[in-house]
Amino acid sequence: PLHPDAVMGLIAERAQELLGGDGAAFEVIAGDVLIRRAASGAAARRQPWVAGAGSLTGACVRSGRVLRCDDAETDPRVNRAAARAAGVRSM
Repeated sequence: PLHPDAVMGLIAERAQELLGGDGAAFEVIAGDVLIRRAASGAAARRQPWVAGAGSLTGACVRSGRVLRCDDAETDPRVNRAAARAAGVRSM
């Protein structure tokens, strides 16, 4: 049988391919920190986000919904400085 982390790694790779992104990651929330469970491409080289109250990730955690951002430079829900530092443009 496959280990859950291996399955998540395969899903991350396929999500990256399907969406045409430079990376994909699966992270779980623990307080205000995200714990990386699997990642592919450029996302595998980035540090996990901090899910602060004012962040898009924090909004996902609070709402229990999937949220999408096409442009971190113009989306008011995104911490632009954090996105720039991580090299992330969409999420």
